[in-house]
This record gives sequence, C-alpha cells and structure tokens, in this order.
Amino acid sequence: MGDSTISHGVGYVPQPEGDRRMCALCNTSLGEEATADDKPYCVQCFSKKYNPKCHGCGEVLVDSCLIALDKHWHPRCFTCASCKQPLPNGEHYIIDDLPYDRDCHWEKRLEKRIRITQEAHARLEH
Repeated sequence: MGDSTISHGVGYVPQPEGDRRMCALCNTSLGEEATADDKPYCVQCFSKKYNPKCHGCGEVLVDSCLIALDKHWHPRCFTCASCKQPLPNGEHYIIDDLPYDRDCHWEKRLEKRIRITQEAHARLEH
C-alpha cells in the first residue's frame, strides 16, 4: 500500500503497538496530549477533568471565562439575577451574594428598604 504516513493522513507517525500512548480516561490513541498526575490525557478528557465548570450552566470552560463572586462563568451565563440579561463586561452589583445590573440593583435595594420600613412600622404598632 505504500508509505503508511500517507495512508493514515498528514502528520501520522506510526509507532510500535506497545509504544502507543493512550488517554488515561477514554483509552483513545493520543495525538495531542496533556499530562497531569503523571498520566496522559487527550485534550477533551483533560478539559473535562481539570478545567473549571461554569457556575451558570455547569459546562466545562474551555476558551474564555469570567471570574465573579469567586466563581467561574461563561460570559453569556453571567446574567442579572432579576432580569436575566447578560452583564456587559462583567459589571455588576451584589445583593445577597447575587449579581444584578444597575437598574435591577436599585430596584431590589428600594424593595428591601420598603420591606424593612414596613416591618419596623408593624413592630411599632404592636
């Protein structure tokens, strides 16, 4: 059949069967690999095992992420706790450990102040 490097595709270097490195998780033959804990992993398995997961959707973070509230997020998943709109550039305001955009932040603070005032008046009336 000719040169095995051509029949298997560009960049393939045949190795003796005993020398072939396999992913420690999925047992696929490795081309590109990452090593951790002295074990070889394919890129996908390494990402699943060692990359942080998005706090919003739970998926593995691969490309870029945003760190806010001591958690990792996809930028698209970091949204206002009230209106669920994305928080541009990660800009947010925190109430009760939840992120809010500016408008919802002020609305929430006003609601909280009104509730506290009503509770105080109710205690005074009794």
